[in-house]
Amino acid sequence: MDTKAWERRYDLYVKDGTGFRFRSKDRGVTLTDWRLDWSADGKPDGAPLLHIAQVRLLCGGDWRNPLNHCQITFADGHLLTVHDGTEYGSVDEARTPVYADFVRALHARLAAAPAGTIKFIQGYPETNFYLVAAAAGLLGLIAVVGPFALWLVTGQLQALLLLIGGAALCWPLYKMMQNNAPRRYDPRQLPAELLE
Repeated sequence: MDTKAWERRYDLYVKDGTGFRFRSKDRGVTLTDWRLDWSADGKPDGAPLLHIAQVRLLCGGDWRNPLNHCQITFADGHLLTVHDGTEYGSVDEARTPVYADFVRALHARLAAAPAGTIKFIQGYPETNFYLVAAAAGLLGLIAVVGPFALWLVTGQLQALLLLIGGAALCWPLYKMMQNNAPRRYDPRQLPAELLE
């Protein structure tokens, strides 16, 4: 009988803590049945899964091709972000399946936690969401409603082309906003739109 505990290392970039960085130097996160390990500024770090207080899944960055993020907040307030991008934060489609595998494996282990001990949240924090939604609404007014009104008044083909271009510009932003609307989710039923 094999008594070795399950362990898997994921080749994903991580950001330890808060703040903006142009480049993620730290790469690799290891998940076991009871622990999560990573490196921060080249030094080993980690914590037991029992210390996780919240998991937030969201996507962001380039709204035409958003980057998936798994933000893990520990009981002491420490934040670890795992994403499916490159070291510079641009999308790396080869890492997306690895990221999805990591998120599924993490949630499979966390789903066994007593109900209510870990918050599972999808999307942006509420304040951020409403600020981005207001900016997206303004963009929609400028890029879609404006050309539509111009087309109604003038009947010119150029206005209709502006309308089509504005709609094509706004649609990916609308989809990203829809995927990032703040809400809770069940760790046994992951939001598929944030794993693609």
